[in-house]
Amino acid sequence: FLKKLTCFKQFGYNNIVDFGLKSYEITQNLLTCKMKNTKLINILKTFSEEEMKLFEKFLASPFHNSGKNCTPMFRVMKKYYPDFNTDKITYENLHKKLYPGSKFNKQVMWNLSSAMEKMTKEFLEQVALRKDKFARMGLAISEFSQRKLAYNYSQALGEMEKVIEKT
Repeated sequence: FLKKLTCFKQFGYNNIVDFGLKSYEITQNLLTCKMKNTKLINILKTFSEEEMKLFEKFLASPFHNSGKNCTPMFRVMKKYYPDFNTDKITYENLHKKLYPGSKFNKQVMWNLSSAMEKMTKEFLEQVALRKDKFARMGLAISEFSQRKLAYNYSQALGEMEKVIEKT
């Protein structure tokens, strides 16, 4: 018992009850966590107005979004763009807006947030690819090669050589 008490005191707790109360407080903070410092919010803060519009289209596209439907959550969150600096962005508040009348489920919200974060990363990959013609050409050449499309491969390779010569 004394070893356990000494252990709790090392971390600033007088006893197991203090430790339990602090653990409960931490858990409650996680449940109602303000989302303003999450990875998702930090990524969304970097989006331009145009990128916010494009991202909404990206989320709505069945080609890009075959998993969870993040569009409703994004539509609620984008109201707080560009700084997302508000206490209203919590998992609980988002849950209330997305699932009115149902009991708060933290796992559902974490899963949805995680899915949207994944979608932001995929969106940024697409944004980067749009900017890099050389990378797009290289990917097309590789795909033509794997599919054994000799004519398309040769044509794309010729186009890439022209781009290289210009630089």
